[in-house]
Amino acid sequence: EAITHGEQLLVTAASTPVTGQNHYRWAVLALVLALWRTDRFERAAQVLDHFAELPPILESQYVVVFRGRVQAAQTKWPEAERTWRGALDIRAGRHSQPMLLAELAELAARNDDHALFQEFSKRAVDLGERSGARKPLAQALRARGAMALRGGRLAEARRDLQAALGQFEALGTLWEVGRTRYVLAELARQHPNATEEQMRLELRRAADLFAQVGAQRDAQRALTDLERGTVRLV
Repeated sequence: EAITHGEQLLVTAASTPVTGQNHYRWAVLALVLALWRTDRFERAAQVLDHFAELPPILESQYVVVFRGRVQAAQTKWPEAERTWRGALDIRAGRHSQPMLLAELAELAARNDDHALFQEFSKRAVDLGERSGARKPLAQALRARGAMALRGGRLAEARRDLQAALGQFEALGTLWEVGRTRYVLAELARQHPNATEEQMRLELRRAADLFAQVGAQRDAQRALTDLERGTVRLV
């Protein structure tokens, strides 16, 4: 649905003043992200080329957040960090601040970057709670849970990951639920009271959720780990 609406926007907004607005740039980047996550890489590259040809404007913070998300989806971790750090001082569109801090916290957890995590994790959780921004809060909790898991603090990891899972399920964000279940599979692998079947169940759930939203690459990764009996958090 996001891809359909995004493609329609490209057609209807072509050669209109809308293309010079921040909302249009955000929509184009959101389309690129959806295309990339669903393995439509050639089309994503075409839309990115269109984005690069847009006339320069002063971008709002929420646009830059999505610019970093596209870079992260492409596993361009240093570029994503630089982009998000650069967005911290942008005053326009600062309603996306909870999202921005959550992305930085998750980037730290994904790459096991303790310095980055210490810098942004607490800020992300605190702002998520104060602002009522449920999805960024869930992201920040998942990041905190993943780092606790890496450190062997399994009770903390379970608490945060289950809280994140509940938030994502309530929001109906299937891809995020899949990502969270994938981390829960690693928790089951490490936990002394869990069984191998619990780990395998979480991987199957993650694969099914990824497949539902067309994220075949993510689904295949979960299925490969299911065959190997391993989980790769990065």
